[in-house]
Amino acid sequence: MIRSVLVAVLVLAAPIAWAQGGDGHVLSIHQGVILLDGEVLPNAAPPSLDLTGIDLDFEYSGPVTPVIEVDGEPYVFENNRLVPFAESTRVGERVYGLGDPMADPSALKEAQMVQLGEAAYLQQVAERDQNLFQLISREHQMEEEALRQADQIRRMLPGAQRDTARAMLRTLLSELLQLKDANRREELARAQERLDAVRAQLDLREAKHEDIVEARLRALLW
Repeated sequence: MIRSVLVAVLVLAAPIAWAQGGDGHVLSIHQGVILLDGEVLPNAAPPSLDLTGIDLDFEYSGPVTPVIEVDGEPYVFENNRLVPFAESTRVGERVYGLGDPMADPSALKEAQMVQLGEAAYLQQVAERDQNLFQLISREHQMEEEALRQADQIRRMLPGAQRDTARAMLRTLLSELLQLKDANRREELARAQERLDAVRAQLDLREAKHEDIVEARLRALLW
């Protein structure tokens, strides 16, 4: 029996020295054995974790840490071992779902699709622009802080303390809006740079159209 597992990642706010390195890797689970880049990792799973029936190959790169959810329990892959999330060094950090092996991918809910897209985008940003990635991470942290403060305020009784907390939340929301606007402008600027590079490449290809066709013809007839 093939069991279904949820694959996710913890996205770091900044690059760190991690056991797996900064290049691309493949984390695999086959026949109850955990492998990293094809090499068996002995004793990589807790004795209580049953990996029977799990068949997984997960590619990842950049400043992320894989998370494998088995039978509803999340395990963080750190120091070349699967560690229960609650016992890991990453408790409290943001987790993004990257894939859920299933027969029909269209069965994913819209919210899950949005989450997967956000995770993939953040990973791309982390790999090519750490400054922007840190700004977006800060934006997410402020969003979470605003939600936390709002929850506390809703449970407060009317009075001076609640008024002060409300004023602090308003200041936070103002700063958050400024950061959001700045981040979107930065993202647009980065996108424009990539578009300009593509246009320049297309212009070059157009200028060298005959040379490219001739080179392709020679390659096909070689």
